[in-house]
Amino acid sequence: MPRRPRTVLRIIARLNVGGPARHVVLMSRVLPPDRWRTVLVTGRTDDTEAEMMDLAVDAGLDLEVIEDLGRSLHPVRDFRAFLALLSAVRRHRPDVVCTHTAKAGALGRLAAFIHRVPARVHTFHGHVFHGYFSWLGSRAVVWAERLLGRLTSRVLAVSEEVARDLVETHRIAPADRVAVLRLGLDLAEYLAERPRGAFREEMGIAPEAPLLVAVGRLVPVKDHALLLEAAAILLKAIPHARVVLVGDGPCRPALETRAAEPDLAGRVLFTGWRRDLPTILADTDLAVLSSRNEGTPVALIEAAASARCAVATDVGGVREVVFDGVTGTLVPHGDPAAFADACARHLDDPAGRSRMGDAARELVRASYSADRLCAEVDTLYESCLRETP
Repeated sequence: MPRRPRTVLRIIARLNVGGPARHVVLMSRVLPPDRWRTVLVTGRTDDTEAEMMDLAVDAGLDLEVIEDLGRSLHPVRDFRAFLALLSAVRRHRPDVVCTHTAKAGALGRLAAFIHRVPARVHTFHGHVFHGYFSWLGSRAVVWAERLLGRLTSRVLAVSEEVARDLVETHRIAPADRVAVLRLGLDLAEYLAERPRGAFREEMGIAPEAPLLVAVGRLVPVKDHALLLEAAAILLKAIPHARVVLVGDGPCRPALETRAAEPDLAGRVLFTGWRRDLPTILADTDLAVLSSRNEGTPVALIEAAASARCAVATDVGGVREVVFDGVTGTLVPHGDPAAFADACARHLDDPAGRSRMGDAARELVRASYSADRLCAEVDTLYESCLRETP
């Protein structure tokens, strides 16, 4: 007789715009339903974030929303969320509990441990110990994750750099319990060739103007302030260039104030959140990212799938997406002059940009596909269950 599908309870604090939400929805969608039944549990985004709940709804996922499960820490709401997670684990009796994001990871793994779930898996989507908290807050997170690591069957990292950070720098778990599971994305609409011109016409950007595009949340860790300082240097040499920031967040007012100063005025544009990224990337000459910390930059994977080379800060897992000198250029974080110089060199070399863009497309096609993710997750869960006493 065929084996009944095993149950995966996947828990994430909220489905906000960004790589983790898309990765989680895809992981839930691509697992073969004759082998795995997936229930996705999530909270709500706060007022400063855009939501991607529609991705889960459109995919027809078995979705449960816990209103008290979200990003912000609140003792009463967090306790209620923990009770709700205990109830969800008791009702679904999962074979695997897989958690994503810090708070959901803590509450979800505790609930799974209490109910003796056979396999407990947690994914680190980035370097959560750098750039998000104060020094004291970061140390507290490290100690908490070390304790939680003892309750975890397998710790997953989205890049080799994140895995090294977990094992060697912070000792969250021993190497034999840490595995690299790279992001998987549905890249079909980015890999398809698209006509140019629609986005430039909408934004009033001339066809011949060099166009740099940064996609991401406007939050401190993305350090768009550095990008604007680099843009001010670049525009002295290439005054007809334009910089577009796609995204939104709490830093937007300060960035707009800086962009209104004479050296940038009229040449830095803000679009807010957009869902038509393939159309935007079709008109892009150079993808840029100025983060001070990254796990795996989804925006650069999508740009690479659209055959766009990139200039990015050499932080976290960025170098696993941008191969310096092959698919783009990496520069040290905190050096706007180096960032501007790298952008100028690429803009002055259309043939080189095209060659690097083609190489970037082939790289991500092989490394970040949905099919690859499905096969690796299936194997990983089976391995975890075989190792369970």
